[in-house]
Amino acid sequence: VIVNGIIAREQVGADAPAFVRNRVAMQAGYLREIDESFPGMVRARLPLLETEVRGLETVGRLGRLLDA
Repeated sequence: VIVNGIIAREQVGADAPAFVRNRVAMQAGYLREIDESFPGMVRARLPLLETEVRGLETVGRLGRLLDA
């Protein structure tokens, strides 16, 4: 199961806009649901990148993140 576009909770401070804090809280619930719904399966979590995934360089970056 691949989950992408995750906003890292540790990168969001108390001074972050309410929209971002709400998204992080919402995604936490979804991630918990994924963990509970797919026990024993490999789950890859990819962060929300600062750019679109376009070109070999960015695809390579995602590959390295998956391999980490």
